[in-house]
Amino acid sequence: MIVARLIVVAGSFVALALAARLAGAQQTKVVPNTQFGVEASTQFAAPDARGTKLGKDVTQRYQIGMLVSAQGGPCQGIYATAPVPTDWPEQTVQVITEDISPNVQKIDYRIIGGTVKQMLVSMPYIAPGQEVKALVTLEIRRYSLLPPDDTSIFVLPNERKLSKEMRQYLAESVH
Repeated sequence: MIVARLIVVAGSFVALALAARLAGAQQTKVVPNTQFGVEASTQFAAPDARGTKLGKDVTQRYQIGMLVSAQGGPCQGIYATAPVPTDWPEQTVQVITEDISPNVQKIDYRIIGGTVKQMLVSMPYIAPGQEVKALVTLEIRRYSLLPPDDTSIFVLPNERKLSKEMRQYLAESVH
């Protein structure tokens, strides 16, 4: 029996999809780690000075990615994903270090739905007993949002005139 051990290292959120041709892949473990990415680009313009105000900032480090070890035999065709924090008007993300094993064939990043950044990792082969890393250390600086001084600049939207893209953010949450 081939046993693969996959450890996902991330902050308070982890979503992992693993599409591997592993015979009997077992043991998935999530390890929180706030000690430890790719620099994200700002998706939005700077906040309007009359409206949104930024308050106190907090800086944290996260290590995002995966460690995969082949126990009991070789593993092949591993494809894994992990969510990655991205820049927002109240948050900046900076790459501190990358720890990528030679067995990692490719690392890509994509944006899903215009707002979620995802790390894509391809590992074609891992020899028995070998551990492969695809880890990125990020420094995330997040500001609290303060109430605006002038609320008169804001208006309630007309739902009938909103674009489809905007309506998705105003819909009820699905559980």
